[in-house]
Amino acid sequence: MLAARLRALLDAPRYVPELLALGDGSVSSDAERAAVARYVEQKRTDLHDVADALDADADRETLLRTLATAWLEHRFEWHRHNIVIGYRIARGATADGVAQARASICSTVIAQLESLLPPAERDRLTENAALLIDAAHDDLARRFGDGATGHPGVSR
Repeated sequence: MLAARLRALLDAPRYVPELLALGDGSVSSDAERAAVARYVEQKRTDLHDVADALDADADRETLLRTLATAWLEHRFEWHRHNIVIGYRIARGATADGVAQARASICSTVIAQLESLLPPAERDRLTENAALLIDAAHDDLARRFGDGATGHPGVSR
């Protein structure tokens, strides 16, 4: 059932156009649009791989863990894109339109994956992701100084 719900989401006729539309305001060239289109298709392919894995004869716990892993992957990728965007803006540079589109796409994919998870699982994942990010920031600060992790305008 979980795999079928994920496939229904990915195979909906509006899925790719809606994700592509997220980049409309931030990309301007044909090359940027093509990069965003490749990114969307890769996301869709990767999530289909997750759906295939969810079809396996596994217990519910394993299936939820597989979906949670995909959620965490997108959550961390979204965080990374926002850090890059934040640093560029803080340095007075123009934010990269493709990075902005990718962050928006990741955010949407996160919400879509969350819609497949029970509320308690979503809350637990959000809390654990924040703890992992904080732990990584703390580790970097200890190893390289406080400046290694601080940047303006980007929050988790």
